[in-house]
Amino acid sequence: MTNTSVACANQPAAPHDRLPWDLQLQVDRVYQEAHPYAERHLDLSRLQAWLARGDFDMARTVAALMNERQFMQRLVDAEGLPSDLRVVLEQIEAEKFGYPDRSGDLARLYGWLSKADFSIARVSAKLIVERQTALRVMAYRGLPSDLVAALDDIAANEIAYPDRQAALKRLEEWLSRGDLMMARSIAKTIGARQRTLRLVARHGLPAELQELMQQVEDGQWEYPGRCDDMQRLRVNLANGDHSFARAIASTVIAQQQALRRMADHGLPADVQSMLEQIEAEKVQYLDRGDNEASLRRWLARGDMDMVRACAKNMISRQRNIRSTMVPQYPAVV
Repeated sequence: MTNTSVACANQPAAPHDRLPWDLQLQVDRVYQEAHPYAERHLDLSRLQAWLARGDFDMARTVAALMNERQFMQRLVDAEGLPSDLRVVLEQIEAEKFGYPDRSGDLARLYGWLSKADFSIARVSAKLIVERQTALRVMAYRGLPSDLVAALDDIAANEIAYPDRQAALKRLEEWLSRGDLMMARSIAKTIGARQRTLRLVARHGLPAELQELMQQVEDGQWEYPGRCDDMQRLRVNLANGDHSFARAIASTVIAQQQALRRMADHGLPADVQSMLEQIEAEKVQYLDRGDNEASLRRWLARGDMDMVRACAKNMISRQRNIRSTMVPQYPAVV
C-alpha cells in the first residue's frame, strides 16, 4: 500500500451526519476521497469552522474546492501537469524578463500549483507572461501611445491633492512590473480627479453633491463612527473622488434618518420581527457572540441594511445548526 493510500485509509469519518443532503455528499467525499495537497489541513479546518458556524453556503464552497483540489492532485500524481500548464510554464522560462516582484509572482504561481488549484494557477501564469511580454515590448518601443497620452495629460493638467503622490507611485510600480492594465486604470483615475478638482476650483461642488452635504448638515444626528464617516467624506472630496463622496454622504443621511425614525417610532417592523425570531430560535454556534456584537453595532449606527443582513445570517445559521442536532426524546417512564 502506498503512503497516499495509507493517508486515505487513516482519514477520520466525516464529523456530521445530519447535514443537507447535497452538503453531506460533498463533505463525505472530502473524507472518502482524501488526497494530500499543500495546506489541505487549513482547508479542512476552514470547512469544519464553517460547519460549526452553521454557514452551509460557505461550507459548500470550501468542500467543493477541496474535492476539486483532491481530484486534480490525484491526476497530477498519475499523469503530471495538464499540457496547457506545462506549455505556459515553459513559455515563462523561455521568455524570462526580470521585473519587480517577479519572484513573488512565481512563488504564488507555484503555491497554487502545489494546492492543485489550476484555475488560479492559469491566471497567475498568464499574468506573468503578459508582464514579461509588455516589458520586452516597452524595452524596444517604449510605452503604448495611449499610456503616453495619459501621462502627458496628467503632467499638463497637474493639480495637487492629498493622495496624488501615492497614486503616482502606484502608477510607476505597475509600469515597472509591466502591468499596463493597472497602469491605465490608475492613470485614468489621476486624470479624472485632476479634472474634477479643477472644475471645483472654478465652479464649486456640483449641485447634487452640495445638496447631499446640506442634508448631512441639516439632519445631523450623532451615532458611533459618524466622525470617521465625516472624515472619509472630507478626504474623498479633497481627493476629487466625488463618486465615493456621494456614496458616503448618502450613507450618512440614511443612517441619520433611520436613527431619527427609531427614536420616534422604534425599529422597523421587519427588523423587530427578525430580532424576536433570533431570540425565539436561539441556539449557540461558533462566533455567535461576534455576530451579536456586529448586529448591535449596526443598530447603533442606524444602518438598517446591514442590520437586516446580519439578522438574516444569524437566523439562517441557527436554523442550520438546529437541523444538525439529534432530536431529544423524553425518557420513557
